[in-house]
Amino acid sequence: MTGLQLARAHCANWLGNGKGCLGAMLDDDLQIRRCIPKPKCVLGTPGQRCLYFEECLAPMARSMADPRRREEFAQVVRQYRLAAKLPCTDERPCPRCGRAMTPRQRFCRVCSAARNRVNQRTWVEKRRGELSKVKAFSAVEQQGVARGVLSDRYGDSGQPQNGG
Repeated sequence: MTGLQLARAHCANWLGNGKGCLGAMLDDDLQIRRCIPKPKCVLGTPGQRCLYFEECLAPMARSMADPRRREEFAQVVRQYRLAAKLPCTDERPCPRCGRAMTPRQRFCRVCSAARNRVNQRTWVEKRRGELSKVKAFSAVEQQGVARGVLSDRYGDSGQPQNGG
């Protein structure tokens, strides 16, 4: 299916027999905003935009029940967006590098791997710092227990705890 076939089948502005386009634009309250007839449909011309197609026809793909027709419709909308140099909905740019991302991602594959490496590195460094503090404290504590300094701190009575 091409853009012109889609317009012929679904566009309210399509004038039959090759007469062109009515050029009507609808307002939010579904009233005609303006009507500037055109000699031919702009969907056949690469690089030109049709606001009626963008506002009224392109969103129709989501509401189609037949998956095959929905996919064909989505492909035509994608081809139109590429020809008009508009961003496609399935190709969002990564906020860090600008590469295309798949849906439901915050960053592209390369940037997310780099972020994971950095996060893992900082976690390991933080963990090593905590472990070195624990080891240093336990070494000091062991020295104090060996000298008998810290035994009162823990309430050690010197008696065996097993009832012996």
